[in-house]
Amino acid sequence: GDHQTYLKALRVVRLLRIVKTKRILKLMEDRVTSEASSTLLSILKLFSGILILNHLIACGWYWIGQICRRASLSNWIDQEYEANATQGGELGYFYATSFHWALTQFTPASIAVQPYNVWERIYGIIVLLFALATVSTSVSGITSAAVSLRSLTNAKSKQFWLLRRYLCESGVPRELALRVQHYCDHAWNIREGKIQEKQVEALQLLSNTLRAELRAAMYEPLLSLHPLFVLIGKLSPDTLRFICDSGISMNRYNQGDSLFTRGQSCSSMFIMKRGRMLYDLDDAETPPEEVDMSANHYVCEAVLWTAWTHLGSLHTLEDCTVLLLTADGFSKVVQGCPEARAEAGNYARSFVVNINREKWKATDLYQTPIVEGLWFKLI
Repeated sequence: GDHQTYLKALRVVRLLRIVKTKRILKLMEDRVTSEASSTLLSILKLFSGILILNHLIACGWYWIGQICRRASLSNWIDQEYEANATQGGELGYFYATSFHWALTQFTPASIAVQPYNVWERIYGIIVLLFALATVSTSVSGITSAAVSLRSLTNAKSKQFWLLRRYLCESGVPRELALRVQHYCDHAWNIREGKIQEKQVEALQLLSNTLRAELRAAMYEPLLSLHPLFVLIGKLSPDTLRFICDSGISMNRYNQGDSLFTRGQSCSSMFIMKRGRMLYDLDDAETPPEEVDMSANHYVCEAVLWTAWTHLGSLHTLEDCTVLLLTADGFSKVVQGCPEARAEAGNYARSFVVNINREKWKATDLYQTPIVEGLWFKLI
């Protein structure tokens, strides 16, 4: 009775291990963001499945041999004893032989081990039929994953071959051509590391409301760094969600990119998510100023409240992620909510008055002191 209870407990533990392993594999799949890594993981899973399956078949083959041996039937284990005079460490040898035999059932390879009685023959037939049904699926899965992995590499190789050919036929100087290739290679790797929204076709199936809720979950934490958006969210959560949906886009910039230059017309407010930038007024008396995410979360706020032309240049010092809130998109959404329109109007008038009063501070980085009063209003 105790022995049976122990065996039942052991089976339960094994089942729990299988469930836990499946959960771990699922977590690994969810954490993999690279398509190439995901393909390699799929190949690894298929190979692991084949090895585990062959392990189980090998154990069954050895078990059949032992049962037939105890029944004094001719069996493959005794034949191996006679053929190889195995002495000492026989369990390891017979496991390796069983595993080798199991592998030959799934491949064209052969082994001298053969069935020597009806029970071993029946087991061999069952394994062959099972292998016939599964080997084609497993091989096709591995082949498909390998072809997919190769196509990813070929796509990049073809594009960069076309780029080199274009630069050569256009007579671009060698030094500039190398710079362009290096930049494109870096930008390609950055893009491959991050999935763009337009690449996920399933997102097109979302309703307008659910899509707005999804984007709000992504963008609201950054918008809430400005007290006006916190206030709008309290007055009308739907308005803030639709601002996130129709007024915001996310852009990624590589090191050395220029977001804008002096004299350009401005159409969007920049909300920094990650990275460092350098703001330069192109003035000999004013040194360039580094814009860090921890110090300046938004740039060019003035464009939301008045016509604005960039007064300096903004360049990236490292790879950066930036949200762009368009003035037109923001205005259209806010106009649809009377409470939000009133608060935004009051804030806009105060902002313009302050920036005109402090013209010597008026840059693309300008942040009005009335922000502090707005925070106090929210308390």
